[in-house]
Amino acid sequence: MELLIAQQEPFEKASDSEDSTIHAKVLRSLQLYGPMPVEELVVKTPHFRWMDVLRAVSQLWGEGRLELEQYQGQLMILSVSGGDCAKKAGKPLRRWTESLVS
Repeated sequence: MELLIAQQEPFEKASDSEDSTIHAKVLRSLQLYGPMPVEELVVKTPHFRWMDVLRAVSQLWGEGRLELEQYQGQLMILSVSGGDCAKKAGKPLRRWTESLVS
């Protein structure tokens, strides 16, 4: 049996303006619809690839602009209000122990 291995395309990094657009859409979706699982957030941001949405979640979480919780076996994403974000401004950025996006 012969395995065919597809050549993987190099990953293209989004520009800073694309990053800020994705960040704004993710935060706006959470403000409009409330906490939601990752899968639902990806559906609510249809103009972006799932990998870009997950990267935005990772960056926003690291900046303290949103929170992640496990609820009934799902990873839920919650928006952090402006006041809560200001309280966390003095804290160092948080880092994932494992990457959501490989």
